[in-house]
Formats: sequence, C-alpha cells, structure tokens
Amino acid sequence: MKAILSLAIAVIGFSACEKEEIKPINKPPYGGVVQTDTLGNNDIDSIVGTTWMLYKWSNGFQTTERSDTLYFINSFLYMYNSVRSNYQLTTSGSQYSLILEGTPIGDLSGLVPRNFIRFGELNSEMKDISNGQNGINYQVWLKKL
Repeated sequence: MKAILSLAIAVIGFSACEKEEIKPINKPPYGGVVQTDTLGNNDIDSIVGTTWMLYKWSNGFQTTERSDTLYFINSFLYMYNSVRSNYQLTTSGSQYSLILEGTPIGDLSGLVPRNFIRFGELNSEMKDISNGQNGINYQVWLKKL
C-alpha cells in the first residue's frame, strides 16, 4: 500500500511540473541581428522610443532651470516638447557625438559618454552650432523619464 501511495504521489508531482520555455534576451523585434556600434554596444539604437527631460542648462554666466521633454521618435527625429526636429547620435572614438537641432538655445552639438543612455543621465558640454563654430558653449543636463 505504501508503494502504491508513493508511486501516486510521484506521478502527481511529476505531472504537475511544467516545462518553461527559455526565451533569448535582447531578441530584436524584426527577427534580425541586434544592431551595434563599433564597440559592440547597442545603446545608439536604444535611445529610440525613450523620453528625456532637459532640466537645466548653463552658459557659464547664467543657469536656467527647465522642464522640457525630448522624445526620440526614430534614429533621426525627436520631439522637443511638441516640436519635431532632427537629431544625430553617432560613434565618435570612445564617445558618442550628439547633435540636437531646434532647441530654444540653438542647434546643440557635443561629445557625450557612451553610457548615458544606459544610466539615464546626461551632464555634458554642448555647443550651439546654429551659426557655425563660433557658438556659445552650454552645460546641458538631461534625465531619462
């Protein structure tokens, strides 16, 4: 009787277990290869679909607190509050080059750390390139929402 009871418990125990399907991490939605930059990071692509807040900028003389929203639509368009503009995020040596066109203080360009998207924080110097290379330098603070 004990043998039958033990066998019944074992059968019930094994049949109650479900096999869990193992799913790959970072599987691209389009079924292809995850696009990466030259160092093997996929951060350039991961900015698409994210929302950031530009909460401060400074030109060295005056600091301005802001609460502007930046939403990155695709690999070249973003919304600054409700205004659609172009941006570029490209590899530049050991950093990224970021250009944000159409901000209230001009078209900003600067080198930014590669890990800013992953950490959700950016504090970098960017230059207004609206009028060529003689533009004003700004310290810009952004935070991922």
